[in-house]
Amino acid sequence: MIKYICSVLWGIGHILSSVFFGCLISLVLMGVLCLLPRLVVMRYRWEITGIGALVVFVLFAWFQATLLVGGIKVKGLVPTTQEIEQLVKALPAGINASSPLDANQWAAIEQEIEKQFPLVTPFLGSVRKELEGIRQGGMQQGGIQLARFSRQIHRAINYYILRRILWLLGGLLVVGVFLGHDATRQGRQQQRRMQMDYFT
Repeated sequence: MIKYICSVLWGIGHILSSVFFGCLISLVLMGVLCLLPRLVVMRYRWEITGIGALVVFVLFAWFQATLLVGGIKVKGLVPTTQEIEQLVKALPAGINASSPLDANQWAAIEQEIEKQFPLVTPFLGSVRKELEGIRQGGMQQGGIQLARFSRQIHRAINYYILRRILWLLGGLLVVGVFLGHDATRQGRQQQRRMQMDYFT
C-alpha cells in the first residue's frame, strides 16, 4: 500500500513539474511573440485579433510544451536492455534471454514492463507493430531481441518529442507571421497618416 501511494505521489510530482516547465516555456515563447511586432513597428498597437491570436498560442504552446517536458522525463525512465534482461530473469521459468522468444513470452515481458515502468506504457502501443518484425526476425537470441525492443521504445519516444517540437515551432511561425503582417499593416497606416498630416 505504501509503495502504491509513493508511486502515485511520484507520478503526480512528474505531472506537476511537466505542467510548470511547460508553462515557463510557453511564457518565454509569448515574450518572443510580444517583441516581434515592436521590431517591425515601434508604435505597435495591440488589437483584439492580435491579443486573441496570442492567447490561443499561449494555451496551445502550454499544452505542447507540457507534453514535450513529459516526453523528455519519460525518456529518462525507459528501461535499458540490461534492465529488461533483469526483468526477464525475474519472470517465471521458461523465458531465457539466450534463446529466441515467442509471442507469449513477449506478452509476459510487456506486462512486467508496464508494471515496473508505468510511464512507458503509452509508448508500447506504437512499439507493438515493430515487435512483430522483431519476433519474426529469425532465430535471434532473446538478448538481441530485447536490445532491439529497447531501441524501439527509445525511437518511439524520440519521435513523440520531435512531434511536440515541430508543433511548437509551427504554432510560433503561424502566429509570428500573423503578428508580423499585422504590424506591417499598422506601419503602412501610420505612414499614410504622417503623410496626410504633413500635407495638411
